Amino acid sequence: KMRLEFQKSTQEQDLKYKELETNFKSVAQKLEDAQRRIEQGSQQLQGEAAELLIEEYIQSEYLSDEVKEVPKGVNGADCLHIVKDNFGNICGSILYESKRTKEFNKEWLDKLKLDSIAAKSDIAVLITKTMPKDKEKTHFKEGILICTFNEFKGVLAVLRESIINAYKLKNALQNKDEKNHILYEYLNSKEFNTQITFILKTYQNMKEELEAEKRALQNIWKKRERAIENLSFNSTAIVSSLNAIFSDLQGGNLIGEEGIKSLENLAKDED
Repeated sequence: KMRLEFQKSTQEQDLKYKELETNFKSVAQKLEDAQRRIEQGSQQLQGEAAELLIEEYIQSEYLSDEVKEVPKGVNGADCLHIVKDNFGNICGSILYESKRTKEFNKEWLDKLKLDSIAAKSDIAVLITKTMPKDKEKTHFKEGILICTFNEFKGVLAVLRESIINAYKLKNALQNKDEKNHILYEYLNSKEFNTQITFILKTYQNMKEELEAEKRALQNIWKKRERAIENLSFNSTAIVSSLNAIFSDLQGGNLIGEEGIKSLENLAKDED
């Protein structure tokens, strides 16, 4: 009888253990699903914020241009930038795709090329938080211009000017088919890629040099401030020491109140 009761008790404990184990697995799975949904939602919000930043900058900086947003949930790039000259003529278009992920994915390039063909854009730009490991600066890869969010504004300015100049060149010719062919060949030529890369590299170098000069000047100013503060402190200390000595000897100050004020004003003038 005792053996039967023991077996029954053991079976009940096993059942409770299995029940707890099943509940734990169910809760863990739900937590994992919830975390995945949160991460997906966060990535989507980050992506939408990047898209909005790009669109707002184009609209505020180039009032004559037009931005066509790709509707949410529709397969495609972030937005299509319609470049116009001062007379409102459409000169060409730039397709933008932005990515804010921790790792760069080469598959983005293939997708963006297809999106560019579908949108009939003249050039496609991939703006990414994380650059490819082999190149961290702005560059062309497989016909796509890749840059960071910090470099985006400079890239946009250069590309826009190039498209407008190419449009002017196209209008200088008479045959329409020849004009379109020349524009396409120019924007996809090695010469164009090399020129754009050189311009952007020069822009980046100048920007880095300017920042370095700012930091150097700030360091110089800080050193001068410390030197002036030390001069003021030591001048006051000398006056105080001399006055203390001659006060004991003669019952008065060697340097009177006017002298102290003059030294203090001198220190202030140095500031």
